[in-house]
Amino acid sequence: MEKSSANLNLLTKEVRTAGVNLLRDFAEVQLRQATMEGADRLAARAAYRTEAQIVAALREARPNYGVTSTFEGASAGADPTRRWVVQGIVGWKNFSRAFPHWGISAALEHKGKIAEAVIYDPYKDEMFRSQRGNGAYVNNMRLRVSRRKRLKELVVAEDRQNGAKGGLLDWSALEEQAGEVRRSGVAELDIVYVAAGRFDAFVSTRSNTIGFAASTMILSESGGMSRTILKGDSGKAHSDKRLHQVGLIASNLNAFDRFAQLVRNHVTEVQG
Repeated sequence: MEKSSANLNLLTKEVRTAGVNLLRDFAEVQLRQATMEGADRLAARAAYRTEAQIVAALREARPNYGVTSTFEGASAGADPTRRWVVQGIVGWKNFSRAFPHWGISAALEHKGKIAEAVIYDPYKDEMFRSQRGNGAYVNNMRLRVSRRKRLKELVVAEDRQNGAKGGLLDWSALEEQAGEVRRSGVAELDIVYVAAGRFDAFVSTRSNTIGFAASTMILSESGGMSRTILKGDSGKAHSDKRLHQVGLIASNLNAFDRFAQLVRNHVTEVQG
């Protein structure tokens, strides 16, 4: 049975409330796609308003906690051991194009580690959430990673930073050796899909990793693993600046060593 702390319940409540408003904004974006008038501006305002709404509600409930968010950046609280990590819309480009695959990411960090995490997809009404040490769930159903091992069996989600070339990996070689490669446009949902066994592995060269904080903790609590692309990195701190430089590898435990080696064998450029 899922156990829920007061903070996890607070995150869930505020993210779900924000999701209701986002669905209204998304309906408006869908109406504007035919004319292309103001869809991007509406999506940008929705992202800012959603993040501000969640942050304000969390601050009111826990005024001593710090906050790190996409638009506001980092602000310390009276309690230096706790901070909220919030991203109003993950998959913003999908949202702005009326593609119904996007979400909200929010988490609580305690003493440098994510303690509670939520990734919410309002359109599909899927609430992925986890409390450290108590497993991970989607809509009260326990999450488990897949058990596939062979590279040719893997369905891999990819998240490229710099267009088709990516700047960091030889993507064509990766695509040839993995079973199937997909790109959804929402890395945070990709990672929790690995946690749910919908994907088997994930690789990203993205530099912005604020949304990874919640999703990688959910993956870990589902029996998966994530590390930075640089070989030998411990991967313990997902907020580590090196993660901004060298991306992320994630998969189930059975396939991780093989998949990580495949990715690292095709690194074309390591920044920093």
